[in-house]
Amino acid sequence: MDFGLAAKVASALASHVLSYGMPEKVDVLNVNVPMDMGNPRFRVTKLQRNIFDFRTIERLDPLGNAYFWLGIDLKKSKRTDSDVYALYNGFVSVTPLTLDNTAVAQENTLQKWLETLDIGAR
Repeated sequence: MDFGLAAKVASALASHVLSYGMPEKVDVLNVNVPMDMGNPRFRVTKLQRNIFDFRTIERLDPLGNAYFWLGIDLKKSKRTDSDVYALYNGFVSVTPLTLDNTAVAQENTLQKWLETLDIGAR
């Protein structure tokens, strides 16, 4: 495999970040480069969940004993804003990520739940 283009993309992005900083509210850039690509075309994407299809392949070892090999295929995506869709369509996928995993929508529910907590003598 030739990772030359991926190295050029990573180097250019790193230089850009060092010169201009990261975009506001972005902690990490998840970058994926397709294997076959001419001139790099970039697309801002969202992460696709469940990106792999798993399958098992039964094989025989030299003594005739069965063993199983796990095969993994990248799922094709119908979501045009996903990283997988971008890769399948020849784009460099750039997904902005944040490290704040706070479930904001659940704060009120959690607060009510905590109010019912009985610490008592344990």
